[in-house]
Amino acid sequence: MSKVFERILIVMFENQYRSYVMQHPFMQKMAAAGCNMMNYFGCFHPSQTNYIASLSGELCGVTNDIPPYPPLSQQTLVDLLQPENEGLRVSWKAYMEGYPPQPWNPAWKNPDYPSSEQPVTEFPNNGKDLAYYFRKHNAFASFAGIQANPDRWKNIVDEGEFWNDVFNQQLPQYSWFTPDIWNDGHYLFNTHTDTDPRTLLVGQMAGWLEYVFFGNIDSTKVQRGSNYQQSTIGLNLDFDLLLKDPKKAYAQSHIPSGTLVVVTFDEADYDATGYDTNYDGPNQIYTVLLGDMIEPGMQIGTPHNHYGMIKTAQQNFGLGDLGKNDADANWLRFLWGESFSWSKPSPTNVTATGHIALAALGSQACLVYPDATGAKLMTSTFANG
Repeated sequence: MSKVFERILIVMFENQYRSYVMQHPFMQKMAAAGCNMMNYFGCFHPSQTNYIASLSGELCGVTNDIPPYPPLSQQTLVDLLQPENEGLRVSWKAYMEGYPPQPWNPAWKNPDYPSSEQPVTEFPNNGKDLAYYFRKHNAFASFAGIQANPDRWKNIVDEGEFWNDVFNQQLPQYSWFTPDIWNDGHYLFNTHTDTDPRTLLVGQMAGWLEYVFFGNIDSTKVQRGSNYQQSTIGLNLDFDLLLKDPKKAYAQSHIPSGTLVVVTFDEADYDATGYDTNYDGPNQIYTVLLGDMIEPGMQIGTPHNHYGMIKTAQQNFGLGDLGKNDADANWLRFLWGESFSWSKPSPTNVTATGHIALAALGSQACLVYPDATGAKLMTSTFANG
């Protein structure tokens, strides 16, 4: 299968229903300027479970927001991007805004290391300043297969390195970006509290997305920006121009050619009460695809979730699968020009006088049925994929 994109960049935000997000003017504009995924869903609640599922294709037994210790032993997408015994197949990095410097720890070679040696769970952690980095939103740092390998661990970096890679044209083939606890819309800025309803936080994350991430801004005017090597940051994507002249908009942006940008959320509003749903309610989230391979105004109504995004990367880069929920996930086939539609049933020559049985045998569908003359077998070969 041919590649549709040269690289993929996934940006994940926090805890909002799609309907909340679609009320914001900029988020409406972005949906119109890209591919609007109208039926995209988170996998679980609470937050950490979706980050883990988005990387490993399964829940891994995690059901809360406490960073796991000991580290998780299950395989992840990184095992396909960078196999232990083969070396790097697809370049990758996980960019974490506000990520503290964490040199690789030799103690991590043994997953039974003391809990005191585990990676930072939040930062700052000095008991005085409010933390803005949380490991629960960084699944890469919680798997033994990444912790134990220094060549993999070094690929978890901060947002300063992201901007360096963008402006030096070194963005890897697979990139993940987690904004900090305020820019991802989790907490009200400069607090550790959210709002009820959470719709009030959409403007906060949308402002960062429009004016910083997709903008063109003096780096000294943003938090921690004085530490960056770049005097100006932002992907410089003009959404008004994108709606009129996509080719020109992407050409003058800092988004590398052939990059699929995925703007999504981990889950819906997990504790909403009294105004929409509750913890166990539907988990529909806002997701939009951008890139020079995307025609503005596209709308996809087919259901998808985080597992399908793993599968999409696997299909594009020819990686195989992890044999978990990713294996049969509904990947973004429309990017390859494939679609699914129901058609009217075609008549068959089957006239059954009793019960029928249908089974799959290899690439064949086998129908066994009785008619007036006895038992009959009908087979039909179906295509893979």
